[in-house]
Amino acid sequence: MEDLLETKITALKDMFNEKTFNFFILNAITFNIYLVFWLVERYKIFNQMAGRTIVSRTMLIVLLVLITLPSEILASYILDYGVGGGLYFLLYILAMAWLVPYYMIVFSISKTMQFFYLDKFGVDLKFNTFYLILFGLFYINYMINDLEMVEQKEIIKKMRNNN
Repeated sequence: MEDLLETKITALKDMFNEKTFNFFILNAITFNIYLVFWLVERYKIFNQMAGRTIVSRTMLIVLLVLITLPSEILASYILDYGVGGGLYFLLYILAMAWLVPYYMIVFSISKTMQFFYLDKFGVDLKFNTFYLILFGLFYINYMINDLEMVEQKEIIKKMRNNN
């Protein structure tokens, strides 16, 4: 697998071939659980690209617990007591706590991909920070699917600079 990653820029796309629209729909249907599934399938590859652990199994478990458990407690509270009150606010904050490890993972993966593709292929992969915040792993998946186009743009840019 390591050899394939280092010889072909589209190796990640070829391995998983996940269309971003399908990823979005599956995530919406599963109420964010598919995000964790997507990461479980790929975290070892991202760690391999980094040459160190950027996403651990423990972090994935914490993310899964933070996505599912507070939402269940919040839904139960709303059914029993309705919306409002101090406890509702605390439960809502807890329900949003999954965003902290999620964005840590998103930005770690984006930096890893930038350094990896620059080092191995000479391709300057630029992630838009606004899109990373807005779309997170969906944007990373889009960039994985778009790597071949990014490489072609880099080749054209280098050809223009040589002339």
